[in-house]
Amino acid sequence: DAGSLRLDNADLRSDPVSLTGNIVWDHAARRISGDIASGVIDLDPLVPPSGSGAEIAAQRADTARRWSRAPLDLLWIGRFEADLDVRLQVLRFGGMRAFDLQG
Repeated sequence: DAGSLRLDNADLRSDPVSLTGNIVWDHAARRISGDIASGVIDLDPLVPPSGSGAEIAAQRADTARRWSRAPLDLLWIGRFEADLDVRLQVLRFGGMRAFDLQG
């Protein structure tokens, strides 16, 4: 179809995240659909630091060097539909682990 993009057996990588699966983008309908899977998604780097005052200050200084303080414009998220089947082997968040997630 003109105006659509189809990725079959895609293998998408951006360290440390790796996604595999099938994705279809329909530009006219502003809709993304498909199925994707990943081994490990680690959200721990996004969790506020813990530890002693000096450790927290060092972690925050490191984070400040890597991230902009400019606000993110996320209005675009509400402008399209998504129908994705997602499977994760491991999700890490705040020191917790969840295994074999599907949604």
